[in-house]
Amino acid sequence: MAMSFLRRTLTPVVLSLVCLSQAPAQAPQPLVAKGFQGMFYITAVLTGAYAGRTPGVVPDVQIIGESQAMKELTEGSTQIALMGRDLQPEEEAAFIAKWGYSPTRVAIAMDALVVLVNKNNPIKEIKVEQLDAIYSIDRRQGWPKDVTTWGDLGLKQGGWENRPIERFGRPADSGNYWLLNETLTMKGRPRLPIRGNMDATTLTEELAANQAAIAYGNMIEKFSSTRIVPLVPKGSKEPVEANAATVTSGEYPLCRFLYAYINKDPKKGTTPLLRGFLSFALSPAGQGIIKECGQVPLQPDINALNRLKVTDRFDGDSNTLR
Repeated sequence: MAMSFLRRTLTPVVLSLVCLSQAPAQAPQPLVAKGFQGMFYITAVLTGAYAGRTPGVVPDVQIIGESQAMKELTEGSTQIALMGRDLQPEEEAAFIAKWGYSPTRVAIAMDALVVLVNKNNPIKEIKVEQLDAIYSIDRRQGWPKDVTTWGDLGLKQGGWENRPIERFGRPADSGNYWLLNETLTMKGRPRLPIRGNMDATTLTEELAANQAAIAYGNMIEKFSSTRIVPLVPKGSKEPVEANAATVTSGEYPLCRFLYAYINKDPKKGTTPLLRGFLSFALSPAGQGIIKECGQVPLQPDINALNRLKVTDRFDGDSNTLR
């Protein structure tokens, strides 16, 4: 009886192993993406999901400086440069000099630059002009005075009035720093000291230990020990929280796209591996992963235009663009 059971149970397994041993091995296909830390999580999950449905694909996602990522894309040592900013003119010029055409920019998600504080910090909102005055001595957004203490932001109780604001920044070669410098402070001179060059983990630990600290980061960098402060857009009186609806509509004042830059020969198109992965990232399944990860899926018209960049064909009816 036991032998009969084992024979019935093991025979299909043995046959399966024989079939597998006779099947041709799938050659590994490295899928290498490097760059912006704020895209690491969604890219790791997306490449993992794509590898799970595509035999032989081996994901390799790395956090490096965005300038270095573009350099490696130009050199051919990475397939995707993950960017939370636009290219610098010199980066595009270097790529064109090497390949004879520009890199292809594919938007895969949206995000926002958010203000992060300790969860016990009582601040309710910050105006865009005040945030500029916190990080820049030039105050190009128009706030009339320096902002150096929490009392300057309206906190008057519990010893906060004269408590200095401790500023934390991000690495200069990052989309977070670029958006703050280009859009918020408009290249104003920084208000020092600013403690920078921190990854998300270190920054979160610093905020958790310091109620007087302020920092900026991505939507997905909110944890149980930190809090995202709503921003009041310039010229408005109402604070706006960073969420999918306000980022998609542009109501939140510091929004951006997240990009995958690739080397796509305009005559030959992109490789089947990149075409397959980016098509998956822009598919309903891929955009659903992005939403679950805490960042914002693309609107249908933006999605359709970026799928066109990847596949060289328009998928959908004309109403998608309207």
